Amino acid sequence: MRNKTILFGDEFPEFQFEYDGFVNNENLSVIDRLPIATINDDWPVKAGNHNIEMSGGEDNNYEFNYINGVLTVIQTYQISVGASENGWVAKSLNDSKHDSLSERVIEKGTSSSFYAIAKPGYNFSNWDNGSTKNPISFNQVDHDISIKALFSPKVGNNVVVSEEYDLTAYPN
Repeated sequence: MRNKTILFGDEFPEFQFEYDGFVNNENLSVIDRLPIATINDDWPVKAGNHNIEMSGGEDNNYEFNYINGVLTVIQTYQISVGASENGWVAKSLNDSKHDSLSERVIEKGTSSSFYAIAKPGYNFSNWDNGSTKNPISFNQVDHDISIKALFSPKVGNNVVVSEEYDLTAYPN
């Protein structure tokens, strides 16, 4: 059994078996019933190491010597970034604009940078955690994070915004 490493939140993995000891140019096709691999924990499992146990193989010409493996699940955390109604978020200034984005980050890892992009007639004010960094990223992540970009109307202008046009009237 080959050891396997996945991220917390991944689907149940396929395990890869290793076989040797066939004679007379035989291969897996001659085995009456192939072994199966299981873990003794309910899915989804917590981060950490979990034994992969093999059992169930049967054949009239071969005996099985099982060598169990280890499933390593690396802790991840969810970063959720959203925008209030007067803007968008993106992973770069040239990237597609979205109402929200999310990504998983490994424990103690660093997230992508997230940009708050204001709609016409608005400015980025701050994130709802009080930060004014733009872009914002998260280092040494050790918990799920949810944050929203907040926007305010441009000051000193009378701004009319619609789906069809953007009009700014400046006072004399």
